[in-house]
Amino acid sequence: MYEIKDILPTFDDERTQIKEGVPSETIPRSITRNKIKTNYTGIIRYYTQPKYTFYNHVWGGSSFAESEGDRMTSTNPAALGSVFVRTTGFQDDQRPSTLSFDNEVMIRNYIPDPANPNTQVIELTENSRIITLKSENRALYHKNVYFCLSTEIKFNQEKFDPVESDVHKFGADAVINIPVKFRIGKYYYNGTTWTETESKFNLPVDVKKGDSVLGRYFKVRDTNDFTLGIGDISGFIVKAPDINIIGDCEVTFYYFTTGQTNIIANGYSYMRNIRFSYGIPDEQSIYNDWVDKDTKADILYESEIPGSYTESSDEIDLRICTNTTGMLALSSVIVGNDAFLQEIETDAYGAGQPEEILLNRVLDLYSSPRFVIDPTLRNDAKPYTVFTEPHLGKTFVVAGGDEDVKMESSTYNLIEI
Repeated sequence: MYEIKDILPTFDDERTQIKEGVPSETIPRSITRNKIKTNYTGIIRYYTQPKYTFYNHVWGGSSFAESEGDRMTSTNPAALGSVFVRTTGFQDDQRPSTLSFDNEVMIRNYIPDPANPNTQVIELTENSRIITLKSENRALYHKNVYFCLSTEIKFNQEKFDPVESDVHKFGADAVINIPVKFRIGKYYYNGTTWTETESKFNLPVDVKKGDSVLGRYFKVRDTNDFTLGIGDISGFIVKAPDINIIGDCEVTFYYFTTGQTNIIANGYSYMRNIRFSYGIPDEQSIYNDWVDKDTKADILYESEIPGSYTESSDEIDLRICTNTTGMLALSSVIVGNDAFLQEIETDAYGAGQPEEILLNRVLDLYSSPRFVIDPTLRNDAKPYTVFTEPHLGKTFVVAGGDEDVKMESSTYNLIEI
């Protein structure tokens, strides 16, 4: 249950279906630079992708009404929001022999302001959801796990911008923030810690002075380094909560902007390479039953019987682990949503740690020596016939047996009472 491989669905075109009634678009574009005009062609195909949740936003006069479903599912042609697409492009005089498509999220960002359509726009806000990725199952997340979130974003003036803009550039180093809601169970990450209060934090994207604003991809800041010891993963690192949490995992990306108010509003934005991974700096600190990377043996308790005992000692395998150290084992017992089992209550032994109660029961069971006896008994015994052994002072009840008619003998199973 606590294995956390493949937490969120991978961002790819698996399970996609091309949208019915939504034709692919072939978009010609001409770009003139240094008095040289170059012609390009872009191709955009629209898909339904059930692995993720997309959103559409319809302007209602004073605010947007948000609904689940990509913007193509809205009956309003002015709907904004996101949709899964596969895109490609090429220079017309260098047509490729085969086409290679990229998996992307296309975001339509704004509509003209009805009050002043020629100069003003109504744009999505930082509270507008774009895409949600959610785990299919609940899992146990240990405090020593580090999560890594990464994506790339691009701003386009139109649906298809074949090259980077040579006009609109960043005037200074800046940080573009992607608002994100990251939830595990009932806990939310707020940028510094985990709380039960619903909250968001920002994924930083660094841009440099002179970078083109339009037509190029920017990647989320990589905060992993060798001091964490979590391997070769790239992206923004978030440490798991300092307590063990059981629950589902969900990540929602919200609308992001260039932050450049002096630049013409970009009509479309794109996301690609959305990745969610994790690293563990020291697996031995998580698994109390650590053997090696691929083997985790459970905790085993064995009874200790004195050498003078009349029979061979029994091996007792008590597969339960209360984990008072907060470390995981294959048989960790979870109570409720996020707590390890620490204590049980019994009629015979009272309340206590499960292992101790089980061992006390074992000690009681083996504290009195057991005897191998071979008594001579009447062969007319019936089930539940009671016999008394006078030398031992023991009383037994017949619990079945075998009768040999030819030899006129019987073998009985006796239980001491």
